Amino acid sequence: MKLVLLLITVTLIYAGSLTKYIKELNELNIEQRQVLYKVFARAKSDNLSWTAAAVAWEESKFGEWQIPLDIHGSLDCGIFHNNVPTLLKKYHMPNTMKNRSKVCSRLIYHSEWSYNEFKDNITYWKKLRHNDWSRVWIGYNGGFSNSKKSMAYSKRIAMRIKAIKIVYGNELLLYTNYSELHIDYLMKLN
Repeated sequence: MKLVLLLITVTLIYAGSLTKYIKELNELNIEQRQVLYKVFARAKSDNLSWTAAAVAWEESKFGEWQIPLDIHGSLDCGIFHNNVPTLLKKYHMPNTMKNRSKVCSRLIYHSEWSYNEFKDNITYWKKLRHNDWSRVWIGYNGGFSNSKKSMAYSKRIAMRIKAIKIVYGNELLLYTNYSELHIDYLMKLN
């Protein structure tokens, strides 16, 4: 009897969380929907569409918040909130205010570069974690630490993917080339 009650409770909590994400997706504005479709289409050839869409949603709300709101936290910029200090190290650039500003600006204004850095990071974690997506997302968020924060992040990414599949799944699969996606079609979604 206790097991049945536990299963019902867990199911209700899960359904409530999923409902929250579905509601948020249904409230996206036209620009956010465009980013969702563009990210999904761009990542298709790399087999990263669902993860890229979920990360873009989690990190920047599909481009709405491309710079960190918490000035005391880490410096992550762009649609995928790529980590600026990590990129400075990758490109052997001194960690100066000027270089941080340059990299952050480039991540915001050059979405292809932002995507490629996201792809490199996710691909690294995919290889290291043997395609275990839950662990890949933990690595993407927290590096080698398996903190509770990174584990919660991984669970949110999984929930966001499920919500995207429910709300936009068929449409996203039909429009895998962003150039085919017309504003007229997106306007009908509003």
